Amino acid sequence: MYTVYKGRDNTFTVQLLEDEEIKQLTGVSSVSIIYKGTEYSSDVYGGSFDFSSNPSLGYITFKLGNIPALPEGRDSRTELIVYDPSNTNGVYWGYMSLKVTTLS
Repeated sequence: MYTVYKGRDNTFTVQLLEDEEIKQLTGVSSVSIIYKGTEYSSDVYGGSFDFSSNPSLGYITFKLGNIPALPEGRDSRTELIVYDPSNTNGVYWGYMSLKVTTLS
């Protein structure tokens, strides 16, 4: 489970693998998650998704605490979707487990 702290700059990174091989992200145009039924996209929250720093290694770094609309709670079935010019409807990469909380 990844923990997101609202209003904080904490990050976590995932690496996309396909058949145990690194998935190159050089052609990726956007990334989104579907958390608790709502889609949050790099098109809207560009600073919260970094898929261009290490595209040849398949890394996506998430900085989701900067998304004000992200509600507190848990979702063990947060979907990860990756878009590129040849996959304009997005490619589903599976579930992530997220916990969103506010530090007091």
